[in-house]
Amino acid sequence: MDRRVTLREILEKVFDLIPRFKSRDELLEEEFAKFVADHKPDEAESIAAIRAYFKAYLTSGQTRDIIENRRFAELATNPAFSSSDFRAVPEPYRALVPEYVKDYVSLNQFAA
Repeated sequence: MDRRVTLREILEKVFDLIPRFKSRDELLEEEFAKFVADHKPDEAESIAAIRAYFKAYLTSGQTRDIIENRRFAELATNPAFSSSDFRAVPEPYRALVPEYVKDYVSLNQFAA
């Protein structure tokens, strides 16, 4: 597995309620779909940039630390999410994604 499996998922698998464990990327896509359903971005062309930001923020502790502490210059050397990637994200979503993740997403499930 490329992530931690929850006790609930193990029990669902044991009792044949789920056919297999979802991968980290599948869970990321589900969480992003929930985010899009909740916030309905107007800028359809920027969905890819928002998705990349969402995934980088969820999976990279270094990226999360840079964003939370507003040390944006460090994105220039960040392998997970660069400063050009950050500039591609529309301004309102730069703050909205971290707030959403803190409120609605368990980071523990994405740890390897």
